[in-house]
Amino acid sequence: MLARGQSVGGERGKLPRWLKIESANKRPAAVSPLQLRVAGLAGLALGLSLAGDASLYAVLPSRPAAAGVDLAAVGLLLSLNRLVRLGFNPLSGLLYDRFGRRRLYTLALVLGTASTAMYATAPGLGPFLAARAVWGASWALILVGAYSMLMDVASPENRGLLSGTLQTAYFLGAAFGMVGAWLADAFDFRTAMFVCAGITALGVGATLGLPETHPPANRGAPPPRPAGATRSWRGLLVINVLYALGFFCANGVFYSTLGRYLNEGWGTVVTLGNLRVGVTTLTGSLLLVRSLMGLLAGPVAGRLSDRLGRWQVAAACALVSGIGFLGLASQHVLLALAGGAALLLGIPAMVAILAALTGDRSDSRGYGVAFGGLATFGDAGAAAGPLLGYALLARNVPLGCIYTGCGCALLLGAVVAWRTGARRTHSGRGHDCRRAD
Repeated sequence: MLARGQSVGGERGKLPRWLKIESANKRPAAVSPLQLRVAGLAGLALGLSLAGDASLYAVLPSRPAAAGVDLAAVGLLLSLNRLVRLGFNPLSGLLYDRFGRRRLYTLALVLGTASTAMYATAPGLGPFLAARAVWGASWALILVGAYSMLMDVASPENRGLLSGTLQTAYFLGAAFGMVGAWLADAFDFRTAMFVCAGITALGVGATLGLPETHPPANRGAPPPRPAGATRSWRGLLVINVLYALGFFCANGVFYSTLGRYLNEGWGTVVTLGNLRVGVTTLTGSLLLVRSLMGLLAGPVAGRLSDRLGRWQVAAACALVSGIGFLGLASQHVLLALAGGAALLLGIPAMVAILAALTGDRSDSRGYGVAFGGLATFGDAGAAAGPLLGYALLARNVPLGCIYTGCGCALLLGAVVAWRTGARRTHSGRGHDCRRAD
């Protein structure tokens, strides 16, 4: 029998090591006016920049002729920008660390505006592909720049919350796809893209109000090698692999196979009580729900990570997402609904926390390079997901087995995240990037 006050770990007043939660920041810092300004303007520009890209995803699969291209070219058009980003993400980070943030971020929005206008004026497939390549370079600069500026001004006590705000901006921007689709139906594709270019141009104006967050004194010099640098890079590698895993499972596998999953499980029409809904309509509705849930998941989970510790909350998000995939694999209606909800909440939350962890583990003079690497891992995972998923389907591997594999991978990721957090040295400031893992 335990003595009074003795814990299950055997020592009076102490929790066992495996139950310790990093909670140094019991009162997360309030957001300062400078942080609010950078998060608001950078996030606004990021959201507005997505108008053209989100509209293409809504219009091209169903109406390729409206854009003057064949159906066979749609896959290439929608994936080319990601292929460009794989090479341009690291370069974007180097450019931001070398030349500063604000002017390059404004240039990125100008390129985004130009690429969207090019969609409206492209006379054929070749120019359209060129426009998508320009957008790929633009989005690499936008995403890496937004995270770099945010980490420049964030404190260790509110990085999670501020990182989550970019998730909110992203999901708000994705909603412009509905606007573009409506304009293409009401008028024509050319008009829709010109309007979307005008929306993105508003983002250029937003960047003009941004301060320069990367002082000239910090530019160019390589970041110092901190104590325990080898272990620090090991921590960054874990973050990047988990980030790639999240994008692989959700953006790569789940979203690309959602319509097929619904069709296999419930046919072309899904009956919900007295309501009969077509699979295509239900798929679009679920993707809209994904955006709505993602609006809150990032900031809420980010704030929790500021209070409880990032690795622990990241592990919880990976655990919830993994269980969600297993629920979907069961194809039982209630378990599938619960699993889908868990997945739609867990992955956006995990992505936001991993971005904040990248800020924790990186030197401030190398944020651009760090987030360029993170974006590259994410794009690689998202690109590999559909390729591997549909290759397995072509070999008659059941979709439930694929979802089970994703779920098990995320559960393993949860264990790795928890163990990585448990190994960290606990000190007064819970997210000091110079502390060993």
